[in-house]
Amino acid sequence: GVLSEENMRAVRFNIYDVTLHSDAIHRGGGQ
Repeated sequence: GVLSEENMRAVRFNIYDVTLHSDAIHRGGGQ
């Protein structure tokens, strides 16, 4: 239903957010 769709979207954004943050941390640490 609608609720599960919103949950999936939230989870996807969370994963995307974590990936971006860890990516920035790794890049920042390498410099």
